[in-house]
Amino acid sequence: MNAQTEQAPTKRDRREQPAYPLAEAARYLKLPVTTLRSWVVGRPYPKAGSVEHFHPLIKAAQAKPLLLSFWNLIEAHVLLSLRTGPCYRDSRSPRRDPLCRARTGA
Repeated sequence: MNAQTEQAPTKRDRREQPAYPLAEAARYLKLPVTTLRSWVVGRPYPKAGSVEHFHPLIKAAQAKPLLLSFWNLIEAHVLLSLRTGPCYRDSRSPRRDPLCRARTGA
């Protein structure tokens, strides 16, 4: 084979590599493991006499065993910052105050 037909193996970005077990990732993020698991795996919840399912918000880099990538940690960090930002901590719900983000610059 010549150099034109032979392709070099593609390297996967190290930030995409599965590297962090759920508990370790949660510790780095200072987040309860159960919350991170809900974001990555989803979870069932009761609704009007039936059971619905909360779909995952983050797609894990590896499902079995469950491992997260650096990018997954970034996604979780962004979700956490949205959850704990000034509009979330405010005693008035952002739903009741749609201008919260505009006022705070968040």
